Amino acid sequence: MPEGPPKIAVDDPFAVPPDTLGMDAEQMRRLGLLVVDMVVDRALRRNEEPAILTGEPQQLLEQLGGPLPEDPVDAESSLRLMAEVALSHQQHGDHPRYFARVPGPAAFGHHHHL
Repeated sequence: MPEGPPKIAVDDPFAVPPDTLGMDAEQMRRLGLLVVDMVVDRALRRNEEPAILTGEPQQLLEQLGGPLPEDPVDAESSLRLMAEVALSHQQHGDHPRYFARVPGPAAFGHHHHL
């Protein structure tokens, strides 16, 4: 795979640089793999968690660190915080004991026989 940012023709006035959020290819790959790990971990343990988890708004705001930061922060720690606090406190429609409504399939295997 080519390393470094893609080359953009300087003489092309319509060239649009890639939207990388200021990260290099290695950082993007590392975060992408972290997300894949989080998705797999969640799929393997979702039956151990509550189908619905709520929290007090003030407590959640404190856990999330207060208002949104003005300056850049570490992407990996932000991603972990979002998964551990924000995404865990919700209705988990993919949970095996969640019967409130069914917005979509709960597992990859549900489509194989359609």
